[in-house]
Formats: sequence, C-alpha cells, structure tokens
Amino acid sequence: MAETDLPEDIIVTIQSWLPVKSLIRFTCVSKRFRFIILSDPIFAKSQYKAACEQKTLAHRLLLLSSHATPRLEFLDLETPSFGDTCSFRSLNFRCQKEGGYVRLLGSCNGLLFFLKGCDEFPDKFYICNPSTGMLKELPDPGFTAKNPDFWFSLYYGVGYLPATDNYKVFVASENVYLRHDQDFREVEAKMFSVRAHVWKRIESPPQSFDQLFECQGTVSNHALHWIYKKDEIVAFDLVKEEFRSMRLPNFDDVSNYTISHLGVCLGGCLSVSRISYYGSISLWVMREYDVSDSWTELFYIKFSNPIEPWSRYIRPFIGENSIIIKVWGLYGSGVYNTILMRFDGRGEANGRYIIEQDHVNIIQYEESLLWIEDYHGVEQKEQQVKILKTHYQSLQS
Repeated sequence: MAETDLPEDIIVTIQSWLPVKSLIRFTCVSKRFRFIILSDPIFAKSQYKAACEQKTLAHRLLLLSSHATPRLEFLDLETPSFGDTCSFRSLNFRCQKEGGYVRLLGSCNGLLFFLKGCDEFPDKFYICNPSTGMLKELPDPGFTAKNPDFWFSLYYGVGYLPATDNYKVFVASENVYLRHDQDFREVEAKMFSVRAHVWKRIESPPQSFDQLFECQGTVSNHALHWIYKKDEIVAFDLVKEEFRSMRLPNFDDVSNYTISHLGVCLGGCLSVSRISYYGSISLWVMREYDVSDSWTELFYIKFSNPIEPWSRYIRPFIGENSIIIKVWGLYGSGVYNTILMRFDGRGEANGRYIIEQDHVNIIQYEESLLWIEDYHGVEQKEQQVKILKTHYQSLQS
C-alpha cells in the first residue's frame, strides 16, 4: 500500500508507539514523516505519554566532558555492554565546536538545560533537545560581572510544572571575597520561566549556599532540594517560588559514611543515598512528601569488590535494576580519572568504565521529541534539515 493511502491518524498512532531513536531515523524517509515527528507538538506529547505508560522511556546518563572541547555522550543504564566503549554514544552537541566552559543544569522530559561561560562564570543559558538537535538561547539573566578577587560558585536546578505546562530554571551565584580579614558574601538568585520568557530575582534563603553539599538541586514534587549541613534539606518550591526547610532521616550510624546524596525513585519520591567508606550503600525514601516520619530505609547493599585505595565514591545513580556509582580516583596511569561502576541488586559488580578525565558532568536523562513551541524560530527551521542529516549519520555509525 502506498504511503499516501494510509490515513493520517493511523500513521500518527503507529509512530507514537515507536522509540525516539527509530523516529529520528524515519525523518529521512519523507517530508511528511519529518513534519509529523519534529514539527507536531501534539505528536511529540503523544509519543512521550505512550512511552511513559508502556514504561519504555530510554533512561540514560548524559556525560559532559568539558576540558578544552565540550563532548556530550550518553550511556544506557541497563545496557548489557556496560563498560565497553560501544556502550557510549556521542551526541551532536553544537556548542562543542565553539569550545569554552559548559555546565549541565538539569533535564526535564527530554529537554536539556545548560550554560556556557568563561572561567566558570555564566555567560549564556540554553535549552536543547539532544535527540533532535533543537537548540535555543535564553535571555541574559543579568548576573553581576565576576570580580577577579571573588571566590565564585553556582547553585542551580530545573523543573517542570504540568499544571501550567511550564519549565523553570533556578540559578544562584554566590561571590565570596575577603576585605580587611573579613569574609564577605554576595548572593544573586534568579529564576527563569519559559512560559513568561523572563528572569526574575528570588529572595535568598536564610541558609548559606556554601553549606550545600551539591550544586545541582534534585527536583521532586515541583521543588528543588539540596542537602544542608548533613541533617537538613533546603527546598525551593517552584510553584510558590519560596524556600523552606525539611529534615533528613535520623541515621543511626554517621561515622562510617561519606556525604549523602539526594535522588528520586519509586514514582517520584524524594530519596537519599548514603555510601560508606567500606563499600556499601543504603537508600532511604520519603514515602509521604515533606513528612519527616515517612522516611523509610528501602535497601542496604554491600559491594562485592570495594574501590581501590586513594579513590572515593562521588555519587550514585539509581536505575530500575542496577546502581551506577560515580567514582573519582587513581587508576592505571597514576592520574585522577572518573570511573563509573555498575552493581546489581545484590551488590555484585557487573561493569566498569574509566573516563580519562577528573571532571565529568553527569546527569540522568530520558529521550523525547518534546520541544517548546514558542521557541521554534526562523533560525532553527532553516537549520533543521542540516541538523537532522547530522543526527541520522551519527545514528548510522
């Protein structure tokens, strides 16, 4: 049967049940397919909804190596070939040609938010879809120019609000400098609303940002979360646009554990993982949001082969059937590298991958075709064919 004989609704229904990787390849079949897959927001939402319902979303890690030339790769959390070079796939990251400093701010619904800058100071902010290659620069947030005498740090996070179909980006810069032997701090906190298309200033929390354990906030229940001073959580409500405090679990033993890490599991519940110096991990879940008594220890696993001396666990990434631990340490050449180690539910190691860089930005990511309709500009449409051709060639390799 000729393609034109198929009713439009049947074509759309069939395609909506296919994975993103296959759909990107199909954009080269015909202009009709390309239009449906990349230019129809209703189809993109239908495909994403179907993948969520079928639990076929491709959950991956995005790895950004930003020394000299930024390089973006992805890794399937459950791939059987974990540890082999073939398990990593490069993505067409258009900013890699420009060079410079790049930091991943977070990902929601397949959209990636990141910044570019000079000497780690934010200069430009972007939204992109790594699967389709769509890219858009956000307005300038207007942060105060970096003073060379400052010690500078960033804290950030992104989230999606389904009630208003809106994405929000939170960024706070903290400048610390010494004057007359005293420690001075200047904090600027701002939030970008994709729907309003503006940055707005946010009142800083009473807690000092430099006491937060991680720069990137963990999104859960429409709020961003950071661990503060080992026993407290600082949360920023993306709906109310205000800060609040929450409590961590009452851990019995704190002497043998490294810094804890926040995450999300069990259908969106806030979780905290604790990795010990002796090679074990425990995961606690807040079953009822913002209720301290609902913290429950979900599991405890002792690793079969702990890491080598002069190394340390950085953070875990929890998958459906495995745990991937990011490790920083001395391997092989005697220089510090980033190592990804995968363990199954019994704590048995079943893969290791060494990245020959000491700083690799890693976030969890899921594929989609989603885009922000208002951001389809003339520039993106003119470059769409070229971008798709590049993506198709990389998928074929």
